Amino acid sequence: MNLPPFNVFFKTVPSPLPQRYDRRPHSEQTKFQGRGSQTPNGDTVEFSAATPIPPGESHQQHLERLQRHAQTAARLAPNYSGRHYAALVKLADGTEGMSANVEASRQLTLCDLRLAIGAAQNQWIQKQSQQQQTPSPLPPVKTIYLVSANLKDDHPIPCADCQEWLASPICPPDASVISLEKNTAGKPPLMRQRSVREMLPLYKGRAITSKTQHPLAELPVTFSTLATTRPTEQYPPLTKQAARELMDQAQTAYLANRSLARDSKVPTGVAMLLYPSGRLITGARVDWSTRWHVPADLATVAAGLTQRNPQTPADEDAANTKPEKIQAVAYYGDDTQLPPITSLGRIARNRGSAETRILTIEDDTIQVRTIKDFLPELYRDGKNKAE
Repeated sequence: MNLPPFNVFFKTVPSPLPQRYDRRPHSEQTKFQGRGSQTPNGDTVEFSAATPIPPGESHQQHLERLQRHAQTAARLAPNYSGRHYAALVKLADGTEGMSANVEASRQLTLCDLRLAIGAAQNQWIQKQSQQQQTPSPLPPVKTIYLVSANLKDDHPIPCADCQEWLASPICPPDASVISLEKNTAGKPPLMRQRSVREMLPLYKGRAITSKTQHPLAELPVTFSTLATTRPTEQYPPLTKQAARELMDQAQTAYLANRSLARDSKVPTGVAMLLYPSGRLITGARVDWSTRWHVPADLATVAAGLTQRNPQTPADEDAANTKPEKIQAVAYYGDDTQLPPITSLGRIARNRGSAETRILTIEDDTIQVRTIKDFLPELYRDGKNKAE
């Protein structure tokens, strides 16, 4: 059945959602029905469809199977973070891949979504290798299912690293992302469906560089709605002149990096504005090899956060000096995916926020947005729900 866009569909279905991690066999576990009570006929699940539901898809069946996988992983493979998620990915030809998040070390972890995408693609490759006919092109991702092992506390929202994959060509803009999420107190779980385009409106189909052939002083400056909200103590107003000056610093860093890093394919310059001192920190991309590099913005943020605030009294212990807040970051360079999604997630968690201003050049216009403009799903309530 195809539902009209932005419609709400209510369906009575079984919803086995254990309230806590239970080490007993599934057959002996208590069934958590969203409100903490057991009902023989299941519970009412709210389905908020932002896009029409594909015919023949058994979303509830997939989510229930995925929920059991996440709970099993929580019992048998505890993570450092204590959080357990699972993802099921279906390619356009029906090939599936399923995985839970894996945290084998504190430094390097693997999210469930990226593992599931890799599992689905490798499953398809294995099927192709067993056929005698000429292999067909790798099918794109069609549907993504996301759950957490404990819906009472966690939202299965893709992190910034995973959304970097969603922005890649392997996930077309019309691919569906369906998740089962916690609801307000006393209400059953909420099943949400949205497209990748809705999750990343500024990335899907967007392949432009943040450069210009015109003098920066002549470029117009445009602010998004979120970037023009009432200034706060943490984020004072950013004037058009200040935006041009910030972009000028980013351009200078880019030109210096381009002359030094001749082998870099996507040289980028970044300027960061700190508040309340108003200090400007600039930096560029650092290449370790053709595969590994430090993005220009993270190198700049690291430099800015490790420097002492010049307004701090000289006799104050440097160890007690708190780094300043990141008010704005300007990007200038050849990379067609500026700003990097993964960098935005890290900046927002470390001395920035969803309201941090992000400056880019598009169509000879300096665009001033916020991190929330770029990642509306991750920060839809104004703060980060996914670590």
